[in-house]
This record gives sequence, C-alpha cells and structure tokens, in this order.
Amino acid sequence: DVGKHDDAHIHFHCDQCGQTYCLPRFRIPHFELPENFSKNEVNLMVKGICPDCK
Repeated sequence: DVGKHDDAHIHFHCDQCGQTYCLPRFRIPHFELPENFSKNEVNLMVKGICPDCK
C-alpha cells in the first residue's frame, strides 16, 4: 500500500486486485518547473496486471 512519501519512484497499480506497489528501482528524475510554477506532488503510476493476478 502506498502512503504519502517523498520517494521519487514509479508506482504500479494492478487493475485486477487493486494493489499498488512501489517500484523503487525505477526512479523519477529530478526536474525544474518553469518560473512561477510550483509542484505539490510528482506521481508516475503504471497500470496493468500484477504477477499474482496473472
């Protein structure tokens, strides 16, 4: 289960069982936003079927 955390990594959500997994091996690179933009959260979610549901 994914709680609120600051780790910049990809998450995987299984469309079948609803489980969300942290994939810390796959990092989201740091980036800067244009001037006058501010970010509250960065999220990269991959959706599909997990190994347990295949």
